[in-house]
Amino acid sequence: SSSDSFELDTVAPVADIAAADDVASTGVVTDADAGGSVTVTVSFDEDMDQSVIPSLALSPDVTSSLAPVEVSAGVVGQWDDARTFIAEYTVTDAEVDVDAVSIDVSGAKDVAGNVQATYTTETEFNIDTLNPDVVTYSSEIIAPNLTDGVSSDADRIVEYTVDFSEPVQSVVAEDISVTGGRLITDTLQLNAEGTQAVFRVEATDNSEVSLVVSVLGTVKDLEGNALDVTSSTPVAVDTVNPAAPVIAVSDSDATDPEAGAGVFSVTGEAGSSIEVTLQGAGGTVVKVVDGADGSAQTVTLSPEDVVALGDGTVQVSAAQTDEHGNLSVSSSASFFELDTVAPVADI
Repeated sequence: SSSDSFELDTVAPVADIAAADDVASTGVVTDADAGGSVTVTVSFDEDMDQSVIPSLALSPDVTSSLAPVEVSAGVVGQWDDARTFIAEYTVTDAEVDVDAVSIDVSGAKDVAGNVQATYTTETEFNIDTLNPDVVTYSSEIIAPNLTDGVSSDADRIVEYTVDFSEPVQSVVAEDISVTGGRLITDTLQLNAEGTQAVFRVEATDNSEVSLVVSVLGTVKDLEGNALDVTSSTPVAVDTVNPAAPVIAVSDSDATDPEAGAGVFSVTGEAGSSIEVTLQGAGGTVVKVVDGADGSAQTVTLSPEDVVALGDGTVQVSAAQTDEHGNLSVSSSASFFELDTVAPVADI
């Protein structure tokens, strides 16, 4: 008699998964992938029933970053050939950092109707669309002449320490914006971990523009995500030199008592320190006068000052240091006559 034959297939098909994003380096979804896609390719070891659409599940849930592309209503992915199933996911920059994203596939059947073998999931890629930022900007005026927190001619150098939220690839001079001064390029350093940059800035001369620094978005983390740009707290600056003090002589022919009461005044900026230099026939006397509220300050001479100067013409000049330590030029000289010799009568 005649005989018939048939094929017996009880072996479950085995799947393998590969995922790739659009932008190198593949394996990590970053800001650079935003607007692009991740392609998931499922390969089977035998011909499959293409009327059956397998289910894909990403773990953990990353739908905020990867939106499945439906090829028809409710259907994600399609058969490329009898052994290859492909699904696309649109990438969104959701500002997340998710490691070890795995993909599971289930429900596929081979042409004989065998349901695929249970797939053993493994890490397919990571997601890092989280932008680094500056945790802190801290500043210190180097060798401050005062404790006023103002950078002046006497202390124009300010050191900044910038701490990042995660390691960055590099920081170079072009990555730093400075308002009110300039970067001292050779002071710029990034620590070995890539988490902290230190540099110094010099305040602009003849300026009252506060120092503000920003690390720019050209700085990137290890995955290539750009730094979120913020700025430092302003450091007050006063590098404007004050004008020369004004000297006003009220008595050009002074006796000893008159010199003791004051025969000239000096006017400087409020809060300044005014150094008055008197040059007489007998020597030099230096007096330091408080600029007080900026009004004219009478300068008195002690008996010792009068003796040191001697009789004759006294030249007066002055320079002031303002409240932040900036020094003026010396004023033009003024003069008065000092006469301490009592007249002698003859009858």
